[in-house]
Amino acid sequence: NVTQFGWLEAMFSLGIIIGGCISPWLATRFSIPRIILLQVILGIVSFYLFSHTQNTHLAIFYHFLIGYSFSAWALLTTLAQEMTALEFQGRVQS
Repeated sequence: NVTQFGWLEAMFSLGIIIGGCISPWLATRFSIPRIILLQVILGIVSFYLFSHTQNTHLAIFYHFLIGYSFSAWALLTTLAQEMTALEFQGRVQS
């Protein structure tokens, strides 16, 4: 169903957007590595549940959580920049 697929993709995108807004705040409160770890675990669990669900509404919810976990990329980039010497920043990540 095209409508269901549209909802899946919209909720995935919404998860990334909300994660991108909430994750930096959580990272300053609890630490970047801890939030990255939690997002990776959330992504693993969400992918597993998404792949085994028969319910469309749960699939949409799990897709939202997968999108939220993908927002860890911004934190990973920040962590990589913090770990890179200033004279090498902009040249070592691609």
